[in-house]
Amino acid sequence: MVTTEYNQCVDAYADRLYRFALKVTDSNERAMQVVKESFSALWNERNKLALKEVKMFLFANAFRKIAASGLVGVKQTPEPSNPNAPIEEILDQGLQSMTLRRKALVVLRDFEGTSYQEIADISSLRVEEVKTEIYRARKDLKSYLVKARFSA
Repeated sequence: MVTTEYNQCVDAYADRLYRFALKVTDSNERAMQVVKESFSALWNERNKLALKEVKMFLFANAFRKIAASGLVGVKQTPEPSNPNAPIEEILDQGLQSMTLRRKALVVLRDFEGTSYQEIADISSLRVEEVKTEIYRARKDLKSYLVKARFSA
């Protein structure tokens, strides 16, 4: 990969990678750090990767960086605040109630449109595990939404 191709990859994936990291970490600073570290790793591996492998490499690297923070298994449990809040706000609160791993899987699938196979490659899980985790995450999110809307 030459410099112009690297720059094209930055243009193509930086926003998506930042959006993913921000949704999962809920921290602007951490999301920026994950994106910078992922693109730095891409630069270091540029001669070993084909262009079609770049997206997978970046998201897998970001997933590992987030996982390395030690918070992937930690479940946060915010209580629904305002049942009259916009649905987007309640969805964000519901996402915050998940483990970071589940949140990352749901964000990749439902926000980024990533295929189950790609998510499996990114997360180093089997496709069946990815589907199961996403199903459970969606079920938890549905319960959270019902609780948030009807527990006033």
